[in-house]
Amino acid sequence: MAFDFGKIKAKKTDAGPLDPIELFQKNKSKITDVGINDLWLGQGDALRDWHEHRDKNDVAIVLNTGAGKTLIGLLVAQSLVNETKGRVVYACASIQLIEQTKEKAESYGLKVSTYYKGQYSNDLYHRGEAPCLTTYQALFNGKSKFKREDISAIIFDDAHAAEGMIKDNFSINIKQNENINLFHSLIELFRPYYHAVGRIGSFDEIISGEFNKVELLPPFEVIKNQAEIHRLLFNSDVPANSNTTFAWEHLKDHLNLCAYLVSSRSIQIIPPIIPISNLTYFQESIRRVYLSATMLTSDSFIRTFGQELDYVVEPATSAGQCERLILFPEQVYGVDDDRYTTKEFISDRKTLILVPSYHLAESWNDVGHVSNNTSMIEDLVSFKGSTAPNTLVLTARYDGIDLPGDTCRHLVMDGLPTGTGLLDRYMWESLRLSNILRSTIACRIIQSLGRISRGMSDHGVVIVIGREYVKWLLTPRNQAYLPPFVQKQIKLGLEVSENCNSADDISPAANACLNRDINWINAYEQFMDDCDTEAIIETDEILKKLALAETSFIKKYWDRDYSGAIKILDKILVEAFSYSSGIGSWYALWIGSCFDLLGDRDRANHYYKRAHGVTKELPRVIGEGPALTSAQVSKQVENIVNEFSITKSASVSVPKYLYSNLEKLDNTGTVNQTEEAIRWLGQYLGLNSTRPDNEHGTGPDNLWINDGIALVIEAKTNKVGQYTKDDIGQLTDHLQWVENNYPGNKKLPFFVGPLICSTKDANPSSDFSVSELTEFKALADKLIAAYEDIARRSMPIALNQEVAAILNERGLVWPKLLDDLSKYQLTELGH
Repeated sequence: MAFDFGKIKAKKTDAGPLDPIELFQKNKSKITDVGINDLWLGQGDALRDWHEHRDKNDVAIVLNTGAGKTLIGLLVAQSLVNETKGRVVYACASIQLIEQTKEKAESYGLKVSTYYKGQYSNDLYHRGEAPCLTTYQALFNGKSKFKREDISAIIFDDAHAAEGMIKDNFSINIKQNENINLFHSLIELFRPYYHAVGRIGSFDEIISGEFNKVELLPPFEVIKNQAEIHRLLFNSDVPANSNTTFAWEHLKDHLNLCAYLVSSRSIQIIPPIIPISNLTYFQESIRRVYLSATMLTSDSFIRTFGQELDYVVEPATSAGQCERLILFPEQVYGVDDDRYTTKEFISDRKTLILVPSYHLAESWNDVGHVSNNTSMIEDLVSFKGSTAPNTLVLTARYDGIDLPGDTCRHLVMDGLPTGTGLLDRYMWESLRLSNILRSTIACRIIQSLGRISRGMSDHGVVIVIGREYVKWLLTPRNQAYLPPFVQKQIKLGLEVSENCNSADDISPAANACLNRDINWINAYEQFMDDCDTEAIIETDEILKKLALAETSFIKKYWDRDYSGAIKILDKILVEAFSYSSGIGSWYALWIGSCFDLLGDRDRANHYYKRAHGVTKELPRVIGEGPALTSAQVSKQVENIVNEFSITKSASVSVPKYLYSNLEKLDNTGTVNQTEEAIRWLGQYLGLNSTRPDNEHGTGPDNLWINDGIALVIEAKTNKVGQYTKDDIGQLTDHLQWVENNYPGNKKLPFFVGPLICSTKDANPSSDFSVSELTEFKALADKLIAAYEDIARRSMPIALNQEVAAILNERGLVWPKLLDDLSKYQLTELGH
């Protein structure tokens, strides 16, 4: 029988409209979601704005949770498919969210492909007819299929939550309870170092769990043991285990370039900065759209995606601004234990609890079910359909959880969400990079709040507990990074909490919100109308500059161009130290690692020592530097010894930047330069010297600590007029900050400024002292002379004894050196 060629006809293809609003209108007849009649005003504005700027490579679309981002994202994705006839990927945070987004797409009359668990649902994506919904994990893992795809565009949903998910794909986590032999084999490689530096006891306490801390294993010891580290990992199940194989693919050829962090539970192997821009997804030929509930600051965005945004779509809309009562039990009169009070409050209610760590989750075992990664989806489904009383505890999970309306009206947030991995914890706890991490923490808080509140008609009660969490939220500089309506809710919640006469008032206040009490509703609306909000007052240009430098550095470092990497960070190192001693020290450490990898141990040691000298939590280098003998020396002497360098001719040399770091004590610099010079003076004196206000947004201008004595310094070098009540209150507040963060030290409150009296209403304490800046300049001159004499007189092997002797001879021993500092009690200066 002859073949019927009459059936063969060319099919006309309808590429579909490029304008996403036209696409929506054309698709209206296919929409089955009864809640969608037309686009909301904010959605229409966002789509029009994006369409005008669609040719740009990196565009963010910012809308509140519950304001319809998913519809916008799907329309943008299909518009890009129609334009390019190519492959467009839509990244979701989880498989659960893939399914949710797929269901929404179908209800909007839009076709999609999905990819997860190694399977495509259909071939529409490969035919260039529909976008492919997948997970961040599938996109960013080391064995991703998408790396080999000719991708035209990528939509990053929940872009504000992407940082942690991307980091996870570049991180090998070796858990002690799952791989005990490998865990301890790696630990044993570093024991000789900790014996040599006299810290083996502290190290063992961290490994055993007696001390809940994260330790950074020295990069120079990683380089020293790199072959054995590779052997141990290669011969373990790490390359094949489903939990580590995808990260192994990224890291297997770069193990000696990674940071190794250890706690009692696990070892994390991760790049010091994620080499995100090395991936093909960030080529110029690919367009990227970022959907976000809140706008990351420019530096946070760069650190997450390795790119600068070309344009931000942020329509003015109130959609998604749901009603909340945020309560702070710590601020309630008579409450001594906010966690206990909260447990009493939620005992007969249905409550979701979010905590940042399993260690903290254990505190809630007695009142609720603590979920884990393997059972989380089942636990959520069960919880969603349950009735009160019921409590579910989730650990380090701030995305992919939707419990709107009556499915859950109570949320407890316990523990500041500083990070989910060991590197994040180390950055916060040891390097104290609160300024760098502020935007990221704000994003996690916004994510947390959105778990039980999804739209303008929704309402709920949020309880915030933990002193650090409450303090962070009540600090104006931190509030400025939150959306204005959330700031107002925090201020309202503080007012309500402070007006509770006892813990018994918490339930009636919460019930007024939940039961739609008219008095509550009127008070809420009035407060939200009248309340002022905070604005970001500091420029983020230096933060942006640092983030761009990090991105350029890691690109060269990961490609093993160590010389190029050194040039990038060294060029910005002085600015980094000036902004934050923690970030400057972190950069110095990795510059040292680059020199180490180049085989230049002298310069490597210089930077390693500079890093440890400023930030004592960073590893101290041993081996080729000045060695301490068995004689006992003070911590001050030990720190000063580590400031010196040993030349190839075995002579001792003073720190390279000693003179320039102290020169602005002559009162010719800016306020920032003067405070930094005071910090350097403390460091060169062998003290733990920091600038808390600069680094954390709160605390004193300068802080010197050693041997149980804390000099709490407020720099008032440009002061005109008397010391006021506000000045006294500020220093008093910062004394409490020091007590909270460095408990047990004797605190000496100090103004560095002119010798003038206080106002009559100031009432300074009798221990408030004032010294002129010239006194600190004189101390610096005395110290420089001592350093020069130490270098001239010392042999490397006896350096510690020489330092101790000269400090004693010159009256520079801490804290006795303060006796020679000309100072006055503020009360002695009159009014």
